[in-house]
Order: sequence, then structure tokens, then C-alpha cells
Amino acid sequence: MFPIGAVGIELLSNTGGIIFDNILITTSEEKAKSFAMATWKVKNTAENAKSGRGSGSFTESVTQSIQVFQDQVLELYDEQPVVVLSVAGVTMVVIVLFFYLCCCISDAPAPPAPVASRKKTDEPTPDDEPEEEEDDGADDEIEEISTSGAKGSKPKKKTSRKD
Repeated sequence: MFPIGAVGIELLSNTGGIIFDNILITTSEEKAKSFAMATWKVKNTAENAKSGRGSGSFTESVTQSIQVFQDQVLELYDEQPVVVLSVAGVTMVVIVLFFYLCCCISDAPAPPAPVASRKKTDEPTPDDEPEEEEDDGADDEIEEISTSGAKGSKPKKKTSRKD
């Protein structure tokens, strides 16, 4: 096996200041842990003490994170103000819509539809007028026609027509 002369690491990041050092390639987990305690742990503790991370309360870390976010937004606003204003506008619309849907719309059911005062039936009611049959003077005649050989012939209705 050939000895390793170099290690290349490709990293895509939006954060600057990332440094790789002390790269170790081994098959022993114990050697890797002891090397990390001797190099990385010492350096990490010193960096946290210098930057103030790792100490302090949760409130301080949240405040620091908000300050970093605010600085990033202001930097982006200087570069692309249309994007920042668009995102802010959409965010405001979503927040207003959320509060409107949660607070302004009640869970009370809609008022019921007006109920009819009575059911419709075929029975006459006091306000109904009786229908009168119109007699046009034409008498309906029923004439029995018999045909030879036909049994049980039924009478046919014959109406007179006035032209």
C-alpha cells in the first residue's frame, strides 16, 4: 500500500472561517479518541472560553442568536432589498391570516335555516278556496260498439266536437 501524501476535503458552506487541522486516519478507535482529547478538546475549550460560548444562560445564547440573525438580515437587505421586503410582506400576511382564522372566526354553528310553519299536505286548509269544475256544455257520451265475434267488448268514450 502506498503512503498517503495528502487528504482533500471538499466542503460547500455559506459560513466562512472553517478550518480543518489535525486530520487523523487510523483503524483504532482508542487512538482516535485519545488524539481527539489531546488536540480537539483542548482547542475547543479554549475557543469557547474566548468567544463566550458554552458559558452563560439559555437566554443569553438566544439573544446572541437573534442578534446574529438580525445582522444577517440587515446585510442581505443591503445587497437585495426586494427579496427581504417580499419575505417580510409574505410573513406578515401569513401571521395576520393565522390570527384571523384563530381569533375572529367563531366555532359556533351557523344559525339553522328557517323551519316551515307547516308541512305541505293534500288536505285543504282554511285559506284554500274550493275548486269549481267548469262545465263547457259538452256532454260526454259513451257508446257501446259491438263487433261480431268479439266477446267482452268494452265501451268507448265518444266526445262531440264543436268546430
